[in-house]
Formats: sequence, C-alpha cells, structure tokens
Amino acid sequence: MSETPKFFVPGADTAEYEAVFAELARSAGCAVPDLPQRVYSIVFEDRLEEWTATVGEQLRGVSRKQTRSRGRTTERTYPRRDPALVLAIFPGPTFTVVTDHFPPVHSVRSSWENPFFPELVKSVTCFRE
Repeated sequence: MSETPKFFVPGADTAEYEAVFAELARSAGCAVPDLPQRVYSIVFEDRLEEWTATVGEQLRGVSRKQTRSRGRTTERTYPRRDPALVLAIFPGPTFTVVTDHFPPVHSVRSSWENPFFPELVKSVTCFRE
C-alpha cells in the first residue's frame, strides 16, 4: 500500500460520509470512532488463510499449501478473492467488517457473513487525518 487515503465511504458523496458511516456503524451495532481511530485496512487470518480487508476494495486473500516431494518441502501460494466490497471497518475489542453483501436482496455472493468479525488480526492501517 502506498499512501493511506483520507477518510471516505465507498459510494457516498463527500458531504454524506459522516451520515452514511454513522448508519453503517448503527446497523453493525458499533460506536462511531473518532477520525484517528477509523480503520482503512486490516490483515487477518481465517481458515488457515491470510486475508486483507481494505475499505473500497473487494476482500482478497492468499492460501498456502505445503507439499513434500523427494524429501523437500515446497510451499505454494494460491490467491483468493471474494466479491464483497468492504464499506467500513470498525475497531473494538473485536473488529467488525461491513461489506456490500446483503442477502437475499443483493446479487453479491460472498462467503463471508455481513458484518463479519475477524479474530486473528495481524495488522491495522488507519485512515490519515
């Protein structure tokens, strides 16, 4: 990641950022964090895979598989993608990720619940002020 962007909400006009963000927080049962605590991206482990959730992007991950052949161990990586677009990430004792996956009315077929709660967060990047 290059420079971290200023706070935004995907699909919302600049004038609506705060209201839309507050509504996303309310719908996820989260408090609205102050600007310095607003999360842009997290890297987390789930189901033996490493995933990245970045606001404004689809979920992406990598799975690793070790194979052994002729006494040598080789690790292969396989990219993973999920069509859900990350709308907001809320900090807390447990992070909350809100996406555009709203079954059954939305056409996005994600393997993640909405919202979802990654447990093994490895890194956090906040929006710049």
